[in-house]
Amino acid sequence: MSAILEKLHWKKCDRKLHWGDLMPTYTIDRFEGNKAVLLLKGNEAEEKLVDRNVLPESAKEGDLLETSDNGGYRILHKETEKRRQQAKAKLEALKNRPNSK
Repeated sequence: MSAILEKLHWKKCDRKLHWGDLMPTYTIDRFEGNKAVLLLKGNEAEEKLVDRNVLPESAKEGDLLETSDNGGYRILHKETEKRRQQAKAKLEALKNRPNSK
């Protein structure tokens, strides 16, 4: 069974099937001139180079994106904020870790 069909089957069983669950999610890694470098969530070694003008104007590095109906991308605000809070918490934990010598 393909990965997409497995995911579809799992989501059906969970009764939370959404078309967006089958769409790839990307993280904005960086901007290079008028291009944006996106990393595929789950396989961050896979990069995608897109024109910056297909992204929302407010898009910034670290934002999570999914493709939109118009061929562009939309920011996943809740998921982006959650990921930023997790990263902040990890950084704080590292800062507050006692030095081991």
